[in-house]
Amino acid sequence: MFHEHQIAKDSQLKQIKRLFDDWTGLKKLAKDIRKEISPLISNENEKTTNMIKKFEEDLRVYTNELKKRDFYYYKTGVSESKKKLTLVGEEIAEFDQKLIDYGYNAQKFGNPDLITNSIK
Repeated sequence: MFHEHQIAKDSQLKQIKRLFDDWTGLKKLAKDIRKEISPLISNENEKTTNMIKKFEEDLRVYTNELKKRDFYYYKTGVSESKKKLTLVGEEIAEFDQKLIDYGYNAQKFGNPDLITNSIK
């Protein structure tokens, strides 16, 4: 187009051709890199899936164990129950942080639905 209207100089045409060649090379490089890292991504996705499943199981166990603690049956006094509930709050905060981390990883690997059961 530039050449037909004689507005472009030869140096500009060479620069445009070089940029086009660079762009084509970059697209090919991206395709090769994607092909190279796809097994690694798949492996990490599988690890994340397994970690989320284990996390869900840990949550189920924790919930069941929580119902067996002393303060659940009012066997401890008020002050002792408050102390134990504070510790439970810290444990729940740890689970929340794991939930955030696993949710980020699930979303990063294109599986945000994996973590929905844990959120419930």
